[in-house]
Amino acid sequence: MNVRTEIKAQIIRAGLTMQEVVDLLSDEYGWSDSVSNLSAKLQRESIRYKEVLELATVLGYDIVFDRCVDVMTQLLQKYGHQVLDKLEQDAPQTVECSKDDKQARPLTDKAA
Repeated sequence: MNVRTEIKAQIIRAGLTMQEVVDLLSDEYGWSDSVSNLSAKLQRESIRYKEVLELATVLGYDIVFDRCVDVMTQLLQKYGHQVLDKLEQDAPQTVECSKDDKQARPLTDKAA
């Protein structure tokens, strides 16, 4: 979705017309009160970040940078299979169960 479509969709969701938005921007931030100026910025995709923040504010929204996937998740996605493979290789494959014990224990627990 391009900038123009996204912003126009947000204006519609807010229940406002372009003229109402332009009037609010003009009153609050000193923007031009011309719908054609806003339309041209959206069409050219030349709207500045500061203007998008102001526009979002008059529509009742906050602009938030929300990390979709955190760094640890990315590392796990990239290298997780290697870690799991290594754990499987290093894990004891045999367990020992004495007659007195009710649970199996890895052989590595013998020395403890």
